[in-house]
Amino acid sequence: MRPMRKRSEAKSQVDDVVPRLRRRLMHYYPGSRLPGHKQLARLLNATERTIVLAVSQLAKEGVVELRERGGTVVLSAPQAMPIREVHVLNDHKPRLLFAETVLLGVSKRCAHHGLRMVADRDPPDLVDARALRQLAGGDPLLAGWVLLLAEAPPDSTLSDWQVRGIPFVVVDDFPQTAHVNTISRDVQRAVHEATCKLLDLGHRRIALVGIYLDSHPISQQRLRGFESAHSRLGLQVDPSMIVHGDPVHYEPARQELQRLLERADRPTALVGVDQSVGCGLLSACGRARLDVPREISVISAGLHPRLEPELLSRLSCFDEGPPERMGELAVDVLVNHHNQVGITNVFLGSCYVDRGSIAAPPDPSIHPDAFRHVD
Repeated sequence: MRPMRKRSEAKSQVDDVVPRLRRRLMHYYPGSRLPGHKQLARLLNATERTIVLAVSQLAKEGVVELRERGGTVVLSAPQAMPIREVHVLNDHKPRLLFAETVLLGVSKRCAHHGLRMVADRDPPDLVDARALRQLAGGDPLLAGWVLLLAEAPPDSTLSDWQVRGIPFVVVDDFPQTAHVNTISRDVQRAVHEATCKLLDLGHRRIALVGIYLDSHPISQQRLRGFESAHSRLGLQVDPSMIVHGDPVHYEPARQELQRLLERADRPTALVGVDQSVGCGLLSACGRARLDVPREISVISAGLHPRLEPELLSRLSCFDEGPPERMGELAVDVLVNHHNQVGITNVFLGSCYVDRGSIAAPPDPSIHPDAFRHVD
């Protein structure tokens, strides 16, 4: 009886591992190799003997092929089980509004697909398999995961998730994570195009407002977009034309902007990093008794999700992609993961919306002494 009981236990363990191994195979291209038995045993919390038997069963089904000195090669990706819920791992305290708007898109799309959404405000360590199993009710492979993180996850962590076969998508503005499923916005391009629009109209004294150089890499991307637009015409950016911080909510930035507008060589155009900053710039120009766009132009380089339409009726902008749409697309990627082969990268571009807040500079004679050429 004892040998029979052992065989029964071994078969039960193999029956438990085989479906989990099948779900992981859908993340591999035909012809790619699976990790070794030791690594699979660790990932699936099973013995190497169980892994050997499970892989042999899949080989009999024609899903994989065992090759001498070549490891286990995937022949065809099996149909994976659809996800039952979507977990959002969110630690976006520095950009709470952005995160909340992405969550709104995730929530709407989950309701559309009949999925349960779980928002984890204090996410666990992404490499903690036990914590992920607890969040997902036992099996993280039956949940889709939206990584809404303040900083780009380490490549080693993302690679570990891929090896485990966990369906996930990174939502943020980190192009370096393009080797995994990503939904991103091109914030650098939006600022570049907004600045080029003003330069092409003849502006040379252009201020960029709303940059936080020490808080988030997105600010660095926006600044690079501003600089690249000037470089296109052989111009250098005047550091005094960079206003650090949001003048709508940050008093030092408001004072810095006020001093800039009172200068004799004040800017002829202002670029706000999003529509909230842009609307604040319109208000600041009104307080400074500057007519928009006759005396000064104002443009924003990104959306702000909670501004009333009437506040935007006078603000021209480059739309860099709404955060709510990013959340919706993330859920669509997860829902279709069992039909997907390879990686999905969605990069939301920008489009120009003209609401009459920009025009050519009021006096072309100000151009010659207003900028420096790059030597």
